[in-house]
Amino acid sequence: MNLAQPELDRDTCLERLTRAAQMLRVMAHADRLFIMQLLQREEWAPVYRISEALRLPHAATSQHLNYMKRVGLLKSDRRAKEVWYAIADHELVKILDCICQCAD
Repeated sequence: MNLAQPELDRDTCLERLTRAAQMLRVMAHADRLFIMQLLQREEWAPVYRISEALRLPHAATSQHLNYMKRVGLLKSDRRAKEVWYAIADHELVKILDCICQCAD
């Protein structure tokens, strides 16, 4: 049985860690964490519902959502005239749960 760790590929590792750091930077905002919690509960939600829950103007909410979508935290779906958002990868919920547990 070989217990040695496989050698890390520096370029691949740095690429993945850079992407992870970018996602964490985006999540490091109270409003965005709230959006993640809301979408964890509701799965999909339209912008107006997220905006009402945040008590932020529609434009500010849309900026947060678009930023989160650009880095891969969220996905969207256009339904008639509304855009609905959901968490892109439910593995992200583990990070959210960890952050919330550490904040208690």
